[in-house]
Amino acid sequence: MVNRTFSVIGAVVVLAAFLVIAGPASGAPPDARFRVIYARVVDGNSGPHLVVRVKAPARTRTVRVRVAFLNSRRLVLRIAIRTVRTNRRVVVPRLKFPARAASVRVRIVGHVG
Repeated sequence: MVNRTFSVIGAVVVLAAFLVIAGPASGAPPDARFRVIYARVVDGNSGPHLVVRVKAPARTRTVRVRVAFLNSRRLVLRIAIRTVRTNRRVVVPRLKFPARAASVRVRIVGHVG
């Protein structure tokens, strides 16, 4: 009986921590002024690259983006979070494409400065 009580309490604590970390606001953009204008996968000499343009206020230089690689059934294969410059086209740095990736989904996570 004691083990069952501790396991239930442990499950409740884990669930509460998960809800705090991944609450409803965690997937929302940090500010309505920030917007992903476009994200294109282009083929280069060394493989595919992701080119992104993020519109932001002029004083904000960088923003963090979440790149999710999706397979043909729209299931997430891998997630990467990178910092990119705003208000210009940039190639997302240090990004490896999985072999089975059919598309990408780009979302703003937060602005750095």
